Amino acid sequence: GFSGMENIQLFGNKFHQYLTLDAIFDNYIAPLEIYGIEASPDIVHNIKQKIDANRNIIQRNLINKDENIDFSEIEDEVNIDEGNPTFYIMLHQTLIALEQELISHPVIYANSTKRIRMFMACLTAMAPQYGVNIGYSEVFTSKDKIDDRIRNLESKFSKAKIAVAGNVYCLQEGISVNAIDSAIIIDPRSSGPAIIQI
Repeated sequence: GFSGMENIQLFGNKFHQYLTLDAIFDNYIAPLEIYGIEASPDIVHNIKQKIDANRNIIQRNLINKDENIDFSEIEDEVNIDEGNPTFYIMLHQTLIALEQELISHPVIYANSTKRIRMFMACLTAMAPQYGVNIGYSEVFTSKDKIDDRIRNLESKFSKAKIAVAGNVYCLQEGISVNAIDSAIIIDPRSSGPAIIQI
């Protein structure tokens, strides 16, 4: 017995239709581009070597105000030998996008705190090799107060020429910062609503 507005008998014919795509073309809302990325086995191998070569720098980047994480404890997060090259491909392509100035203020989404911490530590350690100078880098988790997240994003993050924020399920709803120019999802997401919120 439910009738939606598509019920012509009840509501009549449409007299006008204006789609999201129309609004993008008319510059009323921000354009949206979705990229799927890939990388050759050679690139994946080279990234793995760079991570191995920068292990000490990555370890220093894993030390933060809340907790000290040992590289060896979460090395499985980047274990390509387990048949999961996604980490390497996303790392490389994020750095390439920053290098080519396609993006400058991405928010990176992962499915676990260990994984995002390792990703951000590797990203920061390897950025100089891509000619990228990251002015601000932070990992946000649900432990951080919402007000603190927003304040950091609106001040330090927004003011840096290149800034990167990583998070796990905490920068989806109720966060709107103009400086954010891209969302990078490094792990599979199966929830449509979660992707829309991102």
